[in-house]
Amino acid sequence: MPSLADEIGVYSGRHYNSDQQLYKQFTAKTGIKVKLLEAKDDALIERLRSEGDNSPADVLVLVDAARLVRAAELGLFQRTRS
Repeated sequence: MPSLADEIGVYSGRHYNSDQQLYKQFTAKTGIKVKLLEAKDDALIERLRSEGDNSPADVLVLVDAARLVRAAELGLFQRTRS
């Protein structure tokens, strides 16, 4: 993942208006566009698995913490410094 980007890929299982507002505020504050893909949690996990290292996702937001654990166990995350 590049250290500076014009856009950030977010895969989200959440479908709330408050999230949309958050993404807009993030873009307004940072100038970084949020490229959003919404789907159900399991579909996002499967998509990440199939995309592998070529995934455009930088962030995964899920509704269910147990599915986040499963994604971690599948090795779908990598460490980053903030």
